[in-house]
Amino acid sequence: MLSLARETLINISEKEVVHYTHLAEIMKINPHYAYLICSSLSKDEYIVIIDDVGGCKITPKGRTFLNGNNTRT
Repeated sequence: MLSLARETLINISEKEVVHYTHLAEIMKINPHYAYLICSSLSKDEYIVIIDDVGGCKITPKGRTFLNGNNTRT
């Protein structure tokens, strides 16, 4: 996993639900780029994107990844 994706996952894990535009502000990146990172993490089932809120939430797989210090996707 790329370091920016890992940083995004860490930021998501620190809150219940985080909107990707808020992630962009925290990480000082373009909101569209934050959305693309979230989409990729969602595709790999590390997070879920909550459509009606536009927020991102970590999954058990994502939490296991962070707690296990894995380096692979």
